Amino acid sequence: MLAALVFLGLLFSRQPLENERAGLVQELESLPERPVVEPSPRVGYHSRWARTESTPLEITLDLGQAFPLDSVVVVPAAPAAIWGYGFPSRFKVETLLPSAEPVVLLDRTDRDHPLPQGPLAIPAQGRRARYIRFTATRLFRQPNWSEGFMFCLGEIYAFSNGRNVALNCTVGTPSSQFTRAFPDWSPENLVDGASALGLPVEKDLQPSESLNSGWHSGTSLNPETPKWVQIDLGQEWPIDEIRAVPASPLTFTNRPGFGFPERYRIELSATADFQVPVLVVDATQRDQANPGNQLVCWSVGGRRGRFVRFTSTKMQCRDADYAFALAELQVFSGGKNVARGCSVQAPDPTPHPSFQPAYLVDGRSGSGRLLDLEGWLGDVARRAELEAQISALDAQIAALDQSERRFWLVLSGTLLALGIAASGLAVRRAIERRKRELQNLRQQIARDLHDEIGSSLGTISLMSELGEREGDMEALARIRALASDAANSMRGIVWMIRDGTPPPLDQLEKTLETYCAQTLRSIPHGFSSTGTPPAGSQPLDFYRNLFLFFKEALHNALRHSKASRIEIRLAWRPGQLELGIEDNGIGFDPGALHHGSGLANMRQRASALRATLSIESGTGSSIRLTAPLS
Repeated sequence: MLAALVFLGLLFSRQPLENERAGLVQELESLPERPVVEPSPRVGYHSRWARTESTPLEITLDLGQAFPLDSVVVVPAAPAAIWGYGFPSRFKVETLLPSAEPVVLLDRTDRDHPLPQGPLAIPAQGRRARYIRFTATRLFRQPNWSEGFMFCLGEIYAFSNGRNVALNCTVGTPSSQFTRAFPDWSPENLVDGASALGLPVEKDLQPSESLNSGWHSGTSLNPETPKWVQIDLGQEWPIDEIRAVPASPLTFTNRPGFGFPERYRIELSATADFQVPVLVVDATQRDQANPGNQLVCWSVGGRRGRFVRFTSTKMQCRDADYAFALAELQVFSGGKNVARGCSVQAPDPTPHPSFQPAYLVDGRSGSGRLLDLEGWLGDVARRAELEAQISALDAQIAALDQSERRFWLVLSGTLLALGIAASGLAVRRAIERRKRELQNLRQQIARDLHDEIGSSLGTISLMSELGEREGDMEALARIRALASDAANSMRGIVWMIRDGTPPPLDQLEKTLETYCAQTLRSIPHGFSSTGTPPAGSQPLDFYRNLFLFFKEALHNALRHSKASRIEIRLAWRPGQLELGIEDNGIGFDPGALHHGSGLANMRQRASALRATLSIESGTGSSIRLTAPLS
């Protein structure tokens, strides 16, 4: 009787948990996928270092005037794809009006809280506020520095009637509480409208829509040739905000931020000829960092205009020439994008079918349909909450599973029949758990691969902070260059698994050629290919090991060979891929003991590919990898 009561207690304890989990999973399926972390040169806010973790540090956003707030969204920082870097374990968020007591929107100062796995969307319920204050009461420990504590944030949004009223607002903090030691950290980066979450898109591309890449100017051999595009809004509007979506066309894979100008300006006018222009954005005095796959936003402050002109004064290098390109240009008035579907004019648009003037205002980026920013951030925040709740329920269910197994183990000694029934139930539970594991397997593969490179980038980022404190600027510059190269490698690998299915082999050649051009830009080199890639694709591990082998070989040749030229040859043969890297450098002894793990890593990658690896060196070096295709 006692055993039966124990069993019924376990059964009835488990059923509500499983019902709750099923409801959460059903809601989770209706939300957008978790965005891939997009590292940015404008990371966010970084406080000064404190000696104790309990030192209170704060920042205050001055919105310029009082607004009725619908929500406040806080996004953790992600330098070098390290999510949540510097996020405090205890904090609170408040709103204020002049000469009034602060109102607490979110208070997490009572105990240590886990790092949020997504943005924090905090309801404000229409409360009027001019100031938003974030106070960290338990700081983040600086890695590899036991006496250093700080807090960092990626972005803060404040939405009022569909408008981000925190965009480009004043960020106030005591001068002793923040650092400008690094160009990617500044108070201004906290309210620039860009975060590591990337673009608010719904990936719904159909094959017939896959050529929609945005707008593209004619090319030029001179980067400072002025190029412009303008939108006729149909009538004058009081404009609050302008957003540009960088292009990322399929014709230039692994090139986020394709064609975004390095210097530019944006003007408004009442007439199409811009005889009396109103300058609202001036980025013509110095080169701007490539935004990658992130929004670029500007607050306009309600200035009026019917025509919006975006002019490039220094274009980005396209290949052997220069061009100006955008995926989308949005103009917001009263929380509405009034540029959607409007007339677009440009003096010399490219005739390429994937770039059309109408694509600049069709509500799409190169990867999907653009979503409402506030709603998308709320959905991403809700996904993070649901995933945390499901994880907690899984832990409770697993604990009940363990108790259930112990129960059946004890009971089986005296009641064999019930023991057999219990074993059948345990098998059923194991099958259910296995199904849940298989559902998560694809995402785990992508995250594990992402973390492999992201961890190395984190180490470089932390080394750069230490180098900055010690004043070794030359070493810091070298480290930052290394971080940039590693980021390029990461983008290539993340691209291969971004859509959840292995890419076709005919895209692999272009990706390797693009990576080669970026890595060997400082040395003469050649890239040639023979044969035709077969139809279909390979498993994700094939692309991963091949890409990392290629990266290791190029970097070894670049750093150690002292070569004046490097040649890369790719050959497609029946059932095989042959990759050769040759240089005319000083050579090395392949059998000797070398510092570092480059050759060992290459041999390990070749073994994983079930490939034949040949390494020859004398006057120059030759590496040849022959990998079978499945």
